[in-house]
Amino acid sequence: MKRAPDAVLITGSSRRLGFAFVKKSLAMGLSVVAHYHTGTHALGSWLRKNPRARQRVHLLRADLSADPGELIDRAATLPVRLAGLVNNASIFTRGDLTSARHFADTMATNLHAPLALAREFHRVAGTGWIINVTDAHVRPAHGPYQNYRLSKLWLSELTGHLAFVLAPKVRVNGIAPGPVLPPPGRSAAYLRSLARKTPLGRPVPVGCVMNAYAFLVENGSVTGQIIYADSGWHLGNQP
Repeated sequence: MKRAPDAVLITGSSRRLGFAFVKKSLAMGLSVVAHYHTGTHALGSWLRKNPRARQRVHLLRADLSADPGELIDRAATLPVRLAGLVNNASIFTRGDLTSARHFADTMATNLHAPLALAREFHRVAGTGWIINVTDAHVRPAHGPYQNYRLSKLWLSELTGHLAFVLAPKVRVNGIAPGPVLPPPGRSAAYLRSLARKTPLGRPVPVGCVMNAYAFLVENGSVTGQIIYADSGWHLGNQP
């Protein structure tokens, strides 16, 4: 009997870094279970133009704020062997601790969903690897994105705890991107101005993030680590 191909479940896969994770995973020989919420966006358009890739991509729609663990159960019914999980989906909107509703909504998608998916992955898949996509610039307590920053800060902490609890069967690591893509609604010029604040003073190519991803997937001795692909942004802003 032919063995089912190894696959990775990628949340928030329809655009931006999620879409890049899909293409990199396919290039690495993996099949992909591509989660999306409201639309397939760039991924859907690309798949329509690449029918051979479409044969290795399974699309699943789900609201991660509702019952995220159920997504793993649905993925397990597909003709693939679930080998990995990339917790990429997140909410990036303005809101601080004064808004209880915004705080709860942000944590549901950015923190609680990755935890629930990791638990279910461990239960259903048994072995494999998990990569949490965090953020390099989360330490400042001020600013309009306080709830987002807290969710990613706690996801970074959660990564180490999960790595300990799920070992030795499942490895858990994280990638903390810096100024890779312009925020929604912003220009490339804005990204360059943002990147000038980093120690290296330049934006991070998407390929650098994908290289970090490949390293974490392929290195079976690494767990509990966060790779900062951020031009040094986590060290602080340049004066």
